[in-house]
Amino acid sequence: MNYNSNLKELHTNEPSVSEELFINQFNEKVIGQPDAERIALMAHSAIHNPLRDKTRPIGIYFLIGPSRTGKSLTAEALAELLHGDKNALIRVQASDYMTAAQLLDLKGAPPMYIGYRDPQNPENKVAATESDPTSLISGHNMNRVRLGSQSAVDIIVIEEFEKGCDDFYKLFMGIFDKGKLILGNGVPVDFSNTIFVLTSNLGMAAMERMSNQKHIGFGTGPKESKPDVGAVVKNALRQNYPPEFRNRLDAVVIYEELSASSMVRIVEAEIAQVQKRINSLPEESVFTLQADASTSHFLLHEATKDGGSVAELKRVISKYLLDPLGRELSKGTINGGNRIVVTHNSGAAALTFCKMESEAIAMQPKLSLQAA
Repeated sequence: MNYNSNLKELHTNEPSVSEELFINQFNEKVIGQPDAERIALMAHSAIHNPLRDKTRPIGIYFLIGPSRTGKSLTAEALAELLHGDKNALIRVQASDYMTAAQLLDLKGAPPMYIGYRDPQNPENKVAATESDPTSLISGHNMNRVRLGSQSAVDIIVIEEFEKGCDDFYKLFMGIFDKGKLILGNGVPVDFSNTIFVLTSNLGMAAMERMSNQKHIGFGTGPKESKPDVGAVVKNALRQNYPPEFRNRLDAVVIYEELSASSMVRIVEAEIAQVQKRINSLPEESVFTLQADASTSHFLLHEATKDGGSVAELKRVISKYLLDPLGRELSKGTINGGNRIVVTHNSGAAALTFCKMESEAIAMQPKLSLQAA
């Protein structure tokens, strides 16, 4: 009997439908960093894998790159996709723990130390919606930030991980290995259902020096290749952390400087968020926002001029888009069902807003506002 006729090959490298949906939604939030997609896939796969090792965290992802390239946004995107709220996570600033004494605040004070809270004392009981002062990473605080979510996955983002003291990384090395921590008050914390996102600028100073050396006398020069960047980052990791730490990382992802086209896409995504905000108004007040390419380019220019970055977008959008629209709503010049077309005239210091009262009426300029 030929048993091979009963065999069917399994395509184990093909993502499931839910994985593809998760990745697509993630890519709508984290723009211009195609390698970040790997984090979304790994996290989703681990969360839904009944065979994963549950004696350690779901995933430990080390994200390295220049500031304002989307590293922290990656953690926020995961939180929003899993819990419906980008703030449903614990944010640890490693720079707050540059000494062993400061680290005591993270572990929680033990008995006989100032700040110790006896977990057996009823007076120290904390309401579900209140923050637990014992430790930022206590089980109570991890549960609190995702109250109301149907997902039991915790997310901890550690900003600028390399700025923590040696005891800081050693503390987390133990957590990454065993998935547990005993706080100073003796209460255990389980991290086996936690995603850790570590952000870092490791190697970026060396990359800048390399870039400057290449560019002297040669204009702007070519952009470093991925192998160049990868080699510098790998060397920086090796110099700063021992193998037993590096081996606990599930992925090291390099984030690149955002390209001009990626920044435009980010602006467009932010404008789409404005439309979502409009859609959340009472039904009789909902209108359609139509912004052309000149609007995106103007907002991007305002955000990045004078050494700024895409991080300034929210402030710029508030000034040039939300404030004028809100003003007209309060004046009653924008009504539900209107279509507001936004454009920018070359050289103008503000956007131009035009109102179309119905699809059958030709567009007539109604509003031309300059943000104060």
